[in-house]
Amino acid sequence: MPDLAGVRQELAAAQARLVAALVADGPRPPGFDAERLRIQASSLISKRRGGVARALSTMAPGVLADLGPDFTAEFAAYAKGRPKPAGGSRADAQAFLAWVHAKS
Repeated sequence: MPDLAGVRQELAAAQARLVAALVADGPRPPGFDAERLRIQASSLISKRRGGVARALSTMAPGVLADLGPDFTAEFAAYAKGRPKPAGGSRADAQAFLAWVHAKS
């Protein structure tokens, strides 16, 4: 009979590596296609950006207007290597605002 605790630990570690590759610019886990990971990571950033844009539209609507078409590139730069914080899109929007202000 396999050691279930060991199997669970291995699975959890593999899942953590995959999540890190998708949302935190981590290395590609063995056995995963680099292009498919890139596409999925891009999709997740796009979904996350939409949530932040919705939050910003009520929290700080002027920021979206000020950034205009640069919002997409600015958010991608912010999100690269930064997992979504606890607290959802609103917390992510607050962190993005702090990041934008720190750059200024």
